[in-house]
Amino acid sequence: MLLSSPSYPSLLSVSDALSAVGIEHAALQVDPELLPTLRLPHLASLANGELAVITRVEPEAVTAHIGGGPPQRLT
Repeated sequence: MLLSSPSYPSLLSVSDALSAVGIEHAALQVDPELLPTLRLPHLASLANGELAVITRVEPEAVTAHIGGGPPQRLT
């Protein structure tokens, strides 16, 4: 379902797949200073187009899993 989406790879394709299986979700564009207000974990689209699972938000960095890899600290 996800891979066959015409908008794959994008957050829209993920949103469409979640909707198709009845999972409640929201797609948001937020300013960086609002990141601490979001529930964890959450999915984010990075500036380079990659998708990342954000697992920790600190004032100076976030911890993300990108492409199924190990956690990385992003500043």
